[in-house]
Amino acid sequence: MFRSSLVHFIFFLMIVLAHSCALRPEITKKNGPEMSIEDDEINQNLRLGFKFSKWFYVPYNSSLKQYNTELAKECFMTDFGPDHFSEGLARFIENDKMGLINELGKVVVSAQYDYISQVENHLAVVCVGCQKKSSISNSQAIDVKWGVIDSNGKIVVPIAYREIDFDPWANKVSVRSDRSQIKKKNKKKGRRKKLPSKNILIKQESSISE
Repeated sequence: MFRSSLVHFIFFLMIVLAHSCALRPEITKKNGPEMSIEDDEINQNLRLGFKFSKWFYVPYNSSLKQYNTELAKECFMTDFGPDHFSEGLARFIENDKMGLINELGKVVVSAQYDYISQVENHLAVVCVGCQKKSSISNSQAIDVKWGVIDSNGKIVVPIAYREIDFDPWANKVSVRSDRSQIKKKNKKKGRRKKLPSKNILIKQESSISE
């Protein structure tokens, strides 16, 4: 009687364990260490993965029900978690640089900038020489250069300005030139002029006029 009850208990325990394992997020491999895949989907083509205390966008084939962790891209982290998609694009990190991917997980703008703002009205502020932040107020770095790209990665405002104030919905940006260039121009005159500012209007055809 006792042996029969023990057998039934072990059998019941095995069923419970098998069921719990089936409910766990899928574990895949990427270069050896395990990556944990979240149950919640970003969309039908992407899932969130977690490895080495970092979040990743992981391409997912819904018809084959397979993940491709080899093409996973590290998420840019905001104050609210992994960057969410804006106008079909999200920011990612690669080799300590930032780029943009689409909702298929494909790279639209390669990781070449030190910072990219969230895409708004098909435009984004970018910089080189600055630190990654969730705002565009970081203008204290010595060699920082700001500019604007469109959602395809085309430069619509040259990445050459020391400071930038950008309103994507007005298609207008106010910029100031590089401080070191101003110093060189005025060195012979023996005085320092205030950084000049100018407005740049971004046309719909992605050209600029000053």
